[in-house]
Amino acid sequence: MPKDSSIEALRNRAAPLEIGPDDFRRIGHRLVDDVADFLGSLPERPVGPGRTPAQIRSVLGGAPLPENGTPPDLKGLSEADAIAIDPHKWLYSALEAGCALVRDPKDLIDVYGYHPTYLKFEEEQAPEAAKINYYEYGPQNSRGFRALKVWLGLRHVGRQGYIRMISDDIQLSKHLYRLIKTQPNLEAFTQSLSITTFRYVPPDLAAGQAETEEYLNALNEELMTELQNGGEAFVSNAVIGDTYLLRACIVNFRTSLEDIEALPDIVAGIGSKVDAALRSEHLKVQA
Repeated sequence: MPKDSSIEALRNRAAPLEIGPDDFRRIGHRLVDDVADFLGSLPERPVGPGRTPAQIRSVLGGAPLPENGTPPDLKGLSEADAIAIDPHKWLYSALEAGCALVRDPKDLIDVYGYHPTYLKFEEEQAPEAAKINYYEYGPQNSRGFRALKVWLGLRHVGRQGYIRMISDDIQLSKHLYRLIKTQPNLEAFTQSLSITTFRYVPPDLAAGQAETEEYLNALNEELMTELQNGGEAFVSNAVIGDTYLLRACIVNFRTSLEDIEALPDIVAGIGSKVDAALRSEHLKVQA
């Protein structure tokens, strides 16, 4: 097989798999991502009933997937047998509404289905005539009608409505990232889907040194608390590496362009006040 084949690439990328449990807990998700990336590069499952070696080799050539608008890091979802989602997040449903999407519903019945003497159902029914017993699809015997609010949302706005609202959220997040990059006292870190991460850095303080980074972490943590308590805007936090960041996650269809454009100035104003109260004399002299 040629050295530049997808299989050879996977072998090269899989070399670091010889690691201990502690290292795997620390970086294992990256290795899983590598495997997912490799599988995502294949146009179809290469091995299956009736496939000849020649057909498998042709698939492993790594032909690109057809472009359909799906972000590359989400294409692997089509390979999953089960996906857990929270409609109370990006389907805008009221709390709480969790959901599992399964390729084969029988998998749920195999896990949760049981038939004690006090639960008797007709066992010998044709599949089309069998009733759905929801207790067999999850851990609860009795449960509320959570699915109703998700169904109502789907009936109200439909698939295209959700596509438009989610797309708007993503575009607002990208716009926020661009705005932050133009602010001299804000540092943009990441942007993916509806999430932008960033931090406040006083313009007279150079980031990079250990003491300064420790202070910036404390500053942004206090800034987040003040921002949340102030009520003008709400952001959460993220930690990337050793860096404490502010995290703006836009999953509300009521979030407007005006809201996004106001956020950088709100953060910068509160950040300046928090910095004035927190910064030590030593760091002031350094600046």
